[in-house]
Amino acid sequence: MKLDSTYWKTELFPAADRIEQLSTFPQFSSRLANVIEREIMFAVFAIRTLIERCKLSEELLSRLIQVKAYPKKAAKPVTFLNSHDIVDLYNVNAPASKSVPLGFLCNQIIHSYILIPQRKGRQFTEILVCSDYERNRWLYIVSVPLIVALIREVASDCAPTMNITFNLKRQDYDIKNYK
Repeated sequence: MKLDSTYWKTELFPAADRIEQLSTFPQFSSRLANVIEREIMFAVFAIRTLIERCKLSEELLSRLIQVKAYPKKAAKPVTFLNSHDIVDLYNVNAPASKSVPLGFLCNQIIHSYILIPQRKGRQFTEILVCSDYERNRWLYIVSVPLIVALIREVASDCAPTMNITFNLKRQDYDIKNYK
C-alpha cells in the first residue's frame, strides 16, 4: 500500500492552526503545555513520515533551518534525573546559531529526551528540545512561529517531478523529488 500524501498533508493545516491557537492562552496550566507538546509531536511525526516516504521536494528537504542552541557545559551527563536542570547543564548565556535540515529537527522532537515549551507572558514562544543522541552536546531552541510556518510549508509542498534510480548496493530505489 502506497502512502497518499494528500491525507497526511491536509491534516497538517489544522494542526498548525491548533498549535498557533494553543500558543496564546488566557491562563497558563501544565495541561496546556502538555497539549501543545502533543500537537507539535503529532505534526512533526506526520512530517517525518512524509520525508521517509519521499513525498516532499528535495528543495524543501535540502534547505537548512536556522535555530539557536545552547552548548552543553557540564561534565556530568544529562540523565533522566537531572534533565530539568537546564541552567546547570547547558550554557544558556551563549546560544549558538545552528543550521539544521528539516529531518534532523523532526528527529530532535520525535526522539526528544528534553522537550519543554517555553512561555513569555501569555504565550508559548519556543520549545527547548534535544534527542537522546544530542542531549550531551546541544539543547535546541525552536520558536513556535517557526514550527507553525514549517508545518504549513510542508502541507503546501508539492514535488511534481520524481527521479527514480535503482541502487544495486542497497537493492532498492533511490528517489529524488523536484519542484
